[in-house]
Amino acid sequence: MYPPKGFRGVGCRRAATAWGVIANEYMQIANEEIMLIAQIEREEAIRNIQDIVSVEGVDVALIGPMDLSASMGLLGKPFDPKVVEQMEKVVDACEAAGVTPGIAFGANIDHINQLVKRGFRFIGVGMDVAFLQTG
Repeated sequence: MYPPKGFRGVGCRRAATAWGVIANEYMQIANEEIMLIAQIEREEAIRNIQDIVSVEGVDVALIGPMDLSASMGLLGKPFDPKVVEQMEKVVDACEAAGVTPGIAFGANIDHINQLVKRGFRFIGVGMDVAFLQTG
């Protein structure tokens, strides 16, 4: 976030110009409207999830299941039951803090429906490279 709410650098003239506003106006709008997503990709983040989701301004806690599983010694097993157990801790902490629980990808429509049932509300549904290859 931009000052006075945060410490982000204020070199925003290009963005402000693109939106047709002055820099101060852009910073105010950005602080109010830009989504802040905390990436949850390591076991350490799971251990600290309540602290992470309690930070003012965090909108989404987004799990990266491949990185999380790798940090747990389960490389290539993003939905191993041990990883899913950790993911559930994130969903629970998010719900308690009023933060949206997210996950970086759903494999297919059935998997996405399962993720929704588990409480995820911000779900990646594909990758740019895959979309380009398909197109």
